[in-house]
Amino acid sequence: VIPRIKAVYDRQPPPQMIVTLRDPVERAYSRYWHQRRVESREPLSFEDALAAEDGRLRDDVQGLAVRGRFPQAYFRGGLYADQLAPYFDHFPRERFHVFLSHDLSTDFAGTIRGLIAFLGLEADIDLTPTRSNPASAMRASGLNRWLRSRRTIGRLVKRYVPDRGLSLVRKALRRPFLVPLAIPPINPDTEQALRRRYLPDVRRLEVLLGRDLSAWYPADACPTRPPIGGI
Repeated sequence: VIPRIKAVYDRQPPPQMIVTLRDPVERAYSRYWHQRRVESREPLSFEDALAAEDGRLRDDVQGLAVRGRFPQAYFRGGLYADQLAPYFDHFPRERFHVFLSHDLSTDFAGTIRGLIAFLGLEADIDLTPTRSNPASAMRASGLNRWLRSRRTIGRLVKRYVPDRGLSLVRKALRRPFLVPLAIPPINPDTEQALRRRYLPDVRRLEVLLGRDLSAWYPADACPTRPPIGGI
């Protein structure tokens, strides 16, 4: 991606890039439940899925090359320093605006004003937060798989809807069957094991961003962290 960006912006300043980072353990657990309950694509427990991640990635190299993403990258997806460092090496740091998703809950207006200032936009707008995409799941996993099937939906609507519209059609058909998704709390031992695995990357990220991220440390370094899940 980096060489492609450089090629497109060869004779002009690189684009402004906005990065939002979530607690990596929260992100991993949320992604797991998205795959398991929303997309019905994860048969394993969270712990087994973490253990299988590297093997799955090796087995899916060809699919990864085609899609450009690995949906079951529960742990790897949270290695933010690994992902950001190459961009910081190749583009001016002032072209990036980085904030945490936690910033939106603690100071929504201030966080958005900082983003607006970075983009050079008018700041006289309503900054009232709204909840627009609550977690949900299908009542029946079989129906969900049927509605998500490109073959099924494509056969029904391909004469009337372009390919790029299939996603919107699926969402419209699934909406009546959605129910609120209650995520159970993460196993505390699993959480701490993940935080220990993430710690080297988190410390690198602190240096890259010049920001204290001790809230993402293991419990023995940050014992007051609230539990994940159960919402």
